[in-house]
Amino acid sequence: MKTVKFTIVILLIFTFFVLVLVFGVRRMGRTYLDIHDAGKNEVEEIFDTLPFDDRIKNAHFEYLRLTHRGHYNGVTILNDDRLMLDELEYTLFLHERVNAIVMLNDFVEQNGAQFLYVRIPSKLEDNSLLPLAFSDNSIIEDTTRLKELIAGSGVDVLDLRAEMKKDGVDFTSAFFRGDHHWTVDTALWAFGKIGEFANNVYGFNVNEMTWDPSQFKHIVYEDNFLGEESVAINALDNIEDIKVLVPKFHTDFVITDLRGYNYMQILDAGDFANVFVPYVNHEHVGRLVFGDSNRWFSGLTRYENVAATENKRVLLIADSMGIPLSSYFANAFTVVDKHYLESRANHRIWYAIENYGYDLVVYAVSDVVVTNEKIDEWHLDRLFLGHP
Repeated sequence: MKTVKFTIVILLIFTFFVLVLVFGVRRMGRTYLDIHDAGKNEVEEIFDTLPFDDRIKNAHFEYLRLTHRGHYNGVTILNDDRLMLDELEYTLFLHERVNAIVMLNDFVEQNGAQFLYVRIPSKLEDNSLLPLAFSDNSIIEDTTRLKELIAGSGVDVLDLRAEMKKDGVDFTSAFFRGDHHWTVDTALWAFGKIGEFANNVYGFNVNEMTWDPSQFKHIVYEDNFLGEESVAINALDNIEDIKVLVPKFHTDFVITDLRGYNYMQILDAGDFANVFVPYVNHEHVGRLVFGDSNRWFSGLTRYENVAATENKRVLLIADSMGIPLSSYFANAFTVVDKHYLESRANHRIWYAIENYGYDLVVYAVSDVVVTNEKIDEWHLDRLFLGHP
């Protein structure tokens, strides 16, 4: 009798689940997700960060590295264990970009200024550093081809990859281990190359003091920087030192907004430290990010320096490699307008070139940006400049 009752109960339960599966799959699925979300939210409310979260993420990175996965979340693990932002796919708008830069060069010259295209290399010195599975990567070749076509069209070009090799600059230490940006020391060296070019080719008289490392205070924040590549691949123990360079010579800046809601209003004033890196004069708490090397970098911004010895007006168009670079420009020239390359926002440069009386326009683009933009339509590409 007990066996019969037990069998009936089992049949009723089985019938119930069959009915749920036949008529209520979607509702059951939603119920499962609701329970899952409720549990997840409860855990997140109890813990600001999940227990052992960093350790688990670091363990994941070590697993990727030890199993020679080579590439994860848009980052390649190089053979020397450094990390490199790398989308792998080929989507370069080669000829469109060349035509846009040539058109910009012609427009600048028509408005009485000199134009210089600056190629900023990535941290990849050569393809021997790439894991075997990705050794056919064409980052260097693609950006070299772009540079060659621009130069072949009569545009002045300064290739910092070639200059680094000529000067014996170590690619390994010139960039962060876990971030695609160059260090402030490398940016200062790069400004020196641009200053020398302007002096030798355009007859400028940029003071060599403005790129002499001995003329700067070197302030190092130890174990204070976690790069974007490290975060992307969960290498959360890949913490690095980050340096700030503050000029010992006199500077006196006024910062003006040329684009945003405060158009033509003064945003800040003071010496280099107070304007660009104010935390060096105060006790700093918390980690720095690369953008902290120049707090006035976004948008289209004017740096006026009455203490500068070279009375020239310069427009610097750049990606994020220009964050520290633009502040070194500001040490040298009386007026520097800096434009940060952004999709759908670059058209503002044409008005500036036509109306602000520049002596020099520098267009500085890194190989990282050239090879990692992943947009299918040219007019949405980060290097699309619009038209005059």
